[in-house]
Amino acid sequence: MAIVRTPTRLEGGLTDEERDRLALHTKHWIDVAYQTGRTNRRKLRSAIRGLYRAAKLPEPIVDIVASPLEMVSRYVGRGHASSHTATHIIATYDATAATHFATYTATRLATDAATHDATHDATHNATVAATHDATHDATRNATRNATKIANWFRYYQGGNAWSAWACYLTAFRDVLGLRLSVYQQFQYWEKAALYGGFRLMLPGRCIVSDFPDRICVDRQWRPHCGDGPSHRWSDGWELWHLDGIQVDEQLVLHPKTQTLQQIDGEPNEDLKAIRIERYGWPEYLSDSGAQLVDERQNFVEGTREALYRQRSGNLRLVVTCPTGRHPYALGVGDNHIVTCEQAQNWLAGKKPFRTLART
Repeated sequence: MAIVRTPTRLEGGLTDEERDRLALHTKHWIDVAYQTGRTNRRKLRSAIRGLYRAAKLPEPIVDIVASPLEMVSRYVGRGHASSHTATHIIATYDATAATHFATYTATRLATDAATHDATHDATHNATVAATHDATHDATRNATRNATKIANWFRYYQGGNAWSAWACYLTAFRDVLGLRLSVYQQFQYWEKAALYGGFRLMLPGRCIVSDFPDRICVDRQWRPHCGDGPSHRWSDGWELWHLDGIQVDEQLVLHPKTQTLQQIDGEPNEDLKAIRIERYGWPEYLSDSGAQLVDERQNFVEGTREALYRQRSGNLRLVVTCPTGRHPYALGVGDNHIVTCEQAQNWLAGKKPFRTLART
């Protein structure tokens, strides 16, 4: 398919040069999603007021607060939950969000499928993969759990946490050269993402969270910090994550103070595995009364192995690396096994090698 680039029409796939520019464009918006520190309050207020004007709504009072937690607290504390009906709040949300949807629709109409899909994959998908867990879901779920306010999150917009959409839509303009009149209105949504975090769109008032002071992620872009909070805002509100899973301060800073009741009563299996790992598998098996079934020195792999039967009857093969650190405790599914060698063969299955994994 021929590549066509005009201010109002894009056709064909992407050139190598465009892909390179899209990669830089995506990096910019990932950086926006991970902004920390204080925002430019003047520019943020201007962007929010412009967004309301574009939606043909009265200019709002813009409250810039320290964190998403304070954002929701202001919403309830000032009586917004009761003073505005849900219908009015949803109408305000829909009207301001319309600038985003109108831009998306106009862009789709001006772009053929090949260009659209390639740009979507190069920008939106890449930005979501890099930022989603550490921004959108982490903050939304934690705020909802902390405040216990049902359905408040139906009225909010993500600001810089929704950088994926801003990245995707601005790519057609900034990289591929699309010039549509709808971008004049979209600029306010874009600037609200550049200069602000989560926001509640209310009739006559918008409550916007500032950026956090700290965001920590692992190499897979999951929220993670092994010696402190993964997120911290200027008012002291913190979130704690390990391997992308929300935890609490005890599990990060004082894992050895967990009780067996905490560990055994954990309903989330992924979180339970983290609890035991942080507590220490050898310590957990010993403290929980697990019985040693067999042990050996594996001279081929240079590891120490010990097979334990837990009170539940389940088997765990504890493998310690040659340095003596980083023990793994692998679940063995055949409860009739009685030696470490049998357990290792069961774990390998029909493969000529072993796979170590947390289960």
